[in-house]
Amino acid sequence: MSVLAIWTWSCKSEDAEDVLAALDRLIEHCEAEHPLIMRLGWYSAPDNDGATVAFRWLEEYDSRESMAGDEFTEVCEALWEPIKSFAIDDSFAGAAFDQGGLIQR
Repeated sequence: MSVLAIWTWSCKSEDAEDVLAALDRLIEHCEAEHPLIMRLGWYSAPDNDGATVAFRWLEEYDSRESMAGDEFTEVCEALWEPIKSFAIDDSFAGAAFDQGGLIQR
């Protein structure tokens, strides 16, 4: 069964464009340097009041072993740093999920 690494955070609406630019750079890096990631994507949604934007980042691996073998380097950390710096305090979190269900048509 595949594993999804899911990262979540929120930023102020005025910082969303900077976060999107940082995500573009991170995606380019992952495409070039992380072949163990089978599927990669991000989603965003403005909160009801419009003051913040919630983000979700997903990486899919074929197994936990594959995920563990995908090296997180100083370059990766440097690419994540701008995203983390725009995250609202205590909103950045992540976990790996490998149980659940999905209907795909």
